[in-house]
Amino acid sequence: MKKIAFILQSLTGGGAERTVANLSFALSEYYDVYIILFDGTKVGYPHKGTIIDLGIPSKESQFDKVVNVIKRVGKLKKIKQDYKFDVVVSFMFGANFVNVLSRCSEKIVTSARNYMSAYGLTLSRKFQEIFTGRKADRIVAISEMVRQDLIKNFGLPSDKIETIYNPCDVDRIKSYYSEEPSFVFDKNCFYFVTAGRLVRQKGQWDLLKAFSIIAKKYDSARLLLLGAGPLERELKKLTEQLGIDGLVYFLGFQNNPYAYMKRCNAFVLTSLHEGLGNVVLEAMACGLPVISTDCYAGPRELLSPESDLFEKAEDIKYCEYGILVPEISHEEDFTQTINAQHGLLAEAMEQLMTNRHMVERYTANNPKRLSNFAPIRIAGQWNNLLSMVVGRNE
Repeated sequence: MKKIAFILQSLTGGGAERTVANLSFALSEYYDVYIILFDGTKVGYPHKGTIIDLGIPSKESQFDKVVNVIKRVGKLKKIKQDYKFDVVVSFMFGANFVNVLSRCSEKIVTSARNYMSAYGLTLSRKFQEIFTGRKADRIVAISEMVRQDLIKNFGLPSDKIETIYNPCDVDRIKSYYSEEPSFVFDKNCFYFVTAGRLVRQKGQWDLLKAFSIIAKKYDSARLLLLGAGPLERELKKLTEQLGIDGLVYFLGFQNNPYAYMKRCNAFVLTSLHEGLGNVVLEAMACGLPVISTDCYAGPRELLSPESDLFEKAEDIKYCEYGILVPEISHEEDFTQTINAQHGLLAEAMEQLMTNRHMVERYTANNPKRLSNFAPIRIAGQWNNLLSMVVGRNE
């Protein structure tokens, strides 16, 4: 079989990591699969294939980051020469950059995972993005809006970029959510849940503020946050200031978040930006109705695929597969200030608490939407792309 290698930071903690883990199972039928990690001590997801650990974990200082790139390029180049991969696929910017700099005889596919214009990139970083994209043989965009961003804002050729969504393995998720979580759920309470790293991008402070409105009206309301990150201290302090610290539970990173999601009642995402928002699909696979901010990019594409993807919600939008609410923040805000957008999010949350027919409609629609992200379908798209790329090298 042809040899394929995936490159990424680690195999735990995020959407890109889950995608590689899922693809390793799906593509092992067609390829001899290798997973190259910068930090092989962090392997939290089930996978298939051979792990290769570069043993060069992330560093904090700018100088150390530059040194890391040099070390990773040198070590990866040697591995590529030894293993003679047919194609090497990288996920996330750091891995993409190292992948193209270490090119040997293999074909290179990079994966664009976020709506990069949302980051407010410096000229240097934008140049790096353009350089990486132009050096790759193909680019896989995680959503159509990410693809359009690369074309319109980075000037990358449209015929080089293909949209392939993340797979969502509903059967695998079902096998996981039967496991009993360590958290004890009260059957008399209504649980909202969110999942994601506690970082600026995810905007959990807005969810806390909207939830504080709900908590004043409904004694049964509870909120679970699944994930860890640098903003945990500030977020916990905000819950205290809002007077909801006894109703909000910070459960940290969970290898099996589905066991928690399945026992909750509704999922809420308050991201400032995304690439796709794979956790939305995972929540739907757990049978939950979903509310999301209408951020660039992904949530609208998932919940309202027939709409204009560049439209922005100005009010609550009850879509075919979930609820979109207007964007709330663009920067961190740990003050107790609550604005009209928080009120709209709270109103949508209240609808899911009180409108049983709406909940039933969304949960009934979930399987239809998830069918578009079935692993066999996504693996087929990847296989078609990789076969075409490798074919150029024959």
